[in-house]
Amino acid sequence: RTALHFACVCGHPEVVTLLVEHKCDIDTRDRENSTALIKAVQYHQEECASILLEHGANPNVADASGNTALHCLLGKLINSGKTAFTPCSC
Repeated sequence: RTALHFACVCGHPEVVTLLVEHKCDIDTRDRENSTALIKAVQYHQEECASILLEHGANPNVADASGNTALHCLLGKLINSGKTAFTPCSC
């Protein structure tokens, strides 16, 4: 894992910002083939995920299991008793 992966897993948005502003490889993968965006979603780090997306992270990159950040997010919604079709207050 890279420093960006660790910052996302541990929920350090200020470190994520610093790294992306210094042009780190935002879509680099760890040994599970996960990007920092996937890790941010897996570990419920919404602010880190937002920063990554605002700086051009590719949400379509899949991990070793073929899952993208969106797959992870939908899995978390379903596990919490909601579905993709549950009305939200957006």
